[in-house]
Amino acid sequence: MPEQQPTTRHADTPRPACWRIAVLLLFGAAVSLSAFQPFVPPLKNSGWPDAVLLAITAVATLAAFAGQLPVTNVFLAGTIAAAIGGILHAVNNVIGLPFGRFEFKPGFGPQVFDVLPVAMPVLWAVASLNARGVARRLLQHSRTHPRHGYHVIALAAGLMMIFQLTITPFAVMVKNWWTPDATPLLNLASWIVLSLIIQIAMTPLLLDKFPVPRPPNFSPVLVWVGMNLLMAPGLVSKQWRVGGTLLFLVVQAMIFLGGLRRRR
Repeated sequence: MPEQQPTTRHADTPRPACWRIAVLLLFGAAVSLSAFQPFVPPLKNSGWPDAVLLAITAVATLAAFAGQLPVTNVFLAGTIAAAIGGILHAVNNVIGLPFGRFEFKPGFGPQVFDVLPVAMPVLWAVASLNARGVARRLLQHSRTHPRHGYHVIALAAGLMMIFQLTITPFAVMVKNWWTPDATPLLNLASWIVLSLIIQIAMTPLLLDKFPVPRPPNFSPVLVWVGMNLLMAPGLVSKQWRVGGTLLFLVVQAMIFLGGLRRRR
């Protein structure tokens, strides 16, 4: 009787792939709902579409890494990002450092002990993980380079800087989530340093310890571009105007096209 060959489970089995597609479609629906919220009178002053979007984005972020890394590791990495970002924002709300003085508005949701909005740690986790996923995808062709890990960390921190430049006018001018920062340069510098710290802290959990050939993972790119395009209207509301908006759209198009490359 011939020996039965052992069965192995590949990373591209249909079931998790279909699950990821379903979550991404749900994320797209949530983004669309949030984008059209200002034009729907019953939803115009409601905060639940934003809360739903943030929750679905968090789930879509975990789904984006499914089949590439253990979900437990990704969840713990997101917890690290949420804890570091949340603690520093709570401290900043008390002493005005390291980000500078600004005030969270009620529209940003409930706060813990009146110092930290519940949404802020989740926002840090979502931004950090998706930036990492996009950086991994964009640099996949150079994964054999001896300094590949450093390149991923640096690119992820740079993407988080883009995210900060995008979300600030959106949060201040469009959503009224918080007041304008009195020291924007300090805020940006602190955000960059904190992004590097978070990316370094997450690295041990996000290492692919058993690399095997896998199909390209476009999910983090889709989530990242979807989040940033949703916030694009904030760029034309005040300081960015046409030039900054065009530059932003070009950058997002480059990220999208670069992420869709099938180069292995």
